[in-house]
Amino acid sequence: MYESQGLRGKSAMRMYELDAEKDLYRRALNNNLFGEGCALVNGEVVQLVWKQGKGFKYDPSNLELTGNWRYEGEGWGITASSDGKIVYMTDGSDEIRRLDPVTLEKSMDNLVVLDFDNTSVDMLNELEYIDGEIWSNVWQKDIVLRIDPDTGRITGKIDFS
Repeated sequence: MYESQGLRGKSAMRMYELDAEKDLYRRALNNNLFGEGCALVNGEVVQLVWKQGKGFKYDPSNLELTGNWRYEGEGWGITASSDGKIVYMTDGSDEIRRLDPVTLEKSMDNLVVLDFDNTSVDMLNELEYIDGEIWSNVWQKDIVLRIDPDTGRITGKIDFS
């Protein structure tokens, strides 16, 4: 299991077994960086940081740093399609960026996430790709959205309130 931790002065990238009580590997970030989402992309673990427009790439076997990459704006959540051909990224807005998995550059138009009444939904946070859909929690709300990865339309909501 990979986890990006975001705590001021304590952000890190972790690798651990679900039932284990300790990390297999842990890579601390500089104190000025706030760790955000991570995903396995093109054979590497990629990690976003919140406000610096910078991400990191790690070897998935030991979390050794293999490189970094730049992006505009903030980084909140990231995931990849099950076939690995598209990377999806959020920045807290109502859009999901679509990136090339090799270059991590924009490869397609952003998806504007639209609710059932055609209003856009912002504060999109962490992402997961599950059974052909993007799942996103909404920051500060007890809800997870199910989103069509081709259209950006919400196909369902899971309410945890």
